[in-house]
Amino acid sequence: MGNTNSIQSVNPGEYYSLQTGKQRFQVARVIAVEEEGVHLTLSHRKFPHRPDTLDQSSNQVNPTEGVYLPFRWFPFYAMRPQYLTQEPVNARELVEYKVWQAEGCVYWGD
Repeated sequence: MGNTNSIQSVNPGEYYSLQTGKQRFQVARVIAVEEEGVHLTLSHRKFPHRPDTLDQSSNQVNPTEGVYLPFRWFPFYAMRPQYLTQEPVNARELVEYKVWQAEGCVYWGD
């Protein structure tokens, strides 16, 4: 994941742990991938240590309760993403992404 110019290693449906502060980590789910950036749902829950697995039974992350954020590639990779797991993206998760596309919004990091 060190190559910030490549989108080949990031795919819709993947979960990553991200470093969002000093000794603060959050789980994010990739909703969509574009040449310019990545669209995430970022969990509200924060962890003092990087999660190395995804435990959905403990409500570690609920994609429907996170915040939707479109990131440019550089800020995404700056959070040192670590792959956790993957499951298919459903239509409900794509709603905010489709609104973003229709309204011509910008990426975080513009």
